[in-house]
Amino acid sequence: MIAVGFLSAKSNNAEGFVIGSRNIGLIPTLGSLAAGFRDGGGIVFWVGAGAIAAFGGLWVIAGVVVTMVFMACVGSSVRQRAKEKDYITIGQIIRDELGVTTEKVTSLIVVAFTTMMVALQLYVSGNLISSISPLGMKTAILCVIAIVAFYLLIGGYANVVFTDAIQFFLIISLIFIPFFVEIDLSPLLEAGNYLGYGASMNIALFLVGICYMLCSGDVWQRIFSAKNGRVIKTAFPLASVMLLIMSLSLLLVGMAAQSLLPEGTNWDNAFFIIFQEEVFPSYVLAFIAIVCIAITMSTLDTLSYLAASTFLKNILSNERTDTRDKYVKMTRLTLIVIMVAATLISFVIENAVKYMFDAMSMMYILSPIYLMAGLGWLRRHKRLDIFCAAATILSALLWGYMFAAQYFADLIMTFIPALVNTVLCLSAVTFIKFGKNNA
Repeated sequence: MIAVGFLSAKSNNAEGFVIGSRNIGLIPTLGSLAAGFRDGGGIVFWVGAGAIAAFGGLWVIAGVVVTMVFMACVGSSVRQRAKEKDYITIGQIIRDELGVTTEKVTSLIVVAFTTMMVALQLYVSGNLISSISPLGMKTAILCVIAIVAFYLLIGGYANVVFTDAIQFFLIISLIFIPFFVEIDLSPLLEAGNYLGYGASMNIALFLVGICYMLCSGDVWQRIFSAKNGRVIKTAFPLASVMLLIMSLSLLLVGMAAQSLLPEGTNWDNAFFIIFQEEVFPSYVLAFIAIVCIAITMSTLDTLSYLAASTFLKNILSNERTDTRDKYVKMTRLTLIVIMVAATLISFVIENAVKYMFDAMSMMYILSPIYLMAGLGWLRRHKRLDIFCAAATILSALLWGYMFAAQYFADLIMTFIPALVNTVLCLSAVTFIKFGKNNA
């Protein structure tokens, strides 16, 4: 990844650093989307699900497919607007079409969330490396962040996309695991294994797939940077298919390890136990380790850049980044700060899967505003801006209360703050639009 980042940066300019010159083709867009979908927490989740033959998590993929087809349909018009107005983040659309107050509030949530998720990638990769090497977890985390920082700082957005695309081909290669280890595939044919989480959990997982795609700023950035509308219409649906294949490959890893893991292994720790107990031949373990480190790094660089670009374009004053050269310099500085903060957070994470779902649910609050911004449904109106910002703050406070009170033990409960914000914001937009049309 260091070599790829260096070579990419040599042929890159300031525009490429910022948004890939808005000329990213089909394969890089597809690969970057698919690689960005799969993160460290997802590795632990899917391998653990395979180890206990619980395939209800595939409802997440169903939600992703629905959302990706939708975004493929509307993406061309969104891309055109982004190109005409030089948008880099979805927050800039919110600012221009609604107002500065909502832009600032939503952007603060994005920066907080992405920093937390960067920490998750560091935690998973650090634990994995420490399981297969003499390095301690903290030392391994520092090594990972140093590598990612190097190619991000020299190449910016262009390096995010192109290294993600390469990492995608590594990730998809896990589908060949059945050729190297013995796997009992019969659990895949048992219908009950797909419903084992219960109706409430299955519905919640489906909604996770929808909401997480809608509120992922990096997904919107892939629309902004695509070469043309044809790339968007092809890459987005195909990326969801690739996500399904990648998820199945991780399930197969867990299924292969099921009978080899020590009795009493918790499903949410099965991934790390595979390496600690060396349940597979060494060459298979090495292959899986390389791929999984690529997975965490692909998400790590994507989210680090998203956090930095959101902070600079939507929170910091425009004077600090009013030229491309200023933006590049400030991005590098901000990336360093974000990575340091994420590294410190990663040192205190205890449960990767629980942390992942809790952190993700924070972003669902932004789904209605992102969707309306992308579709052009918002209206530039001072009172509407203040109301949407207040509704978002209220929903965020509700999320914080429910998180602290441990209401999120039932996954379906994580959508209550998002539902509250959806109802409030949609009602306000409809009222303002209706009132204006009848004025």
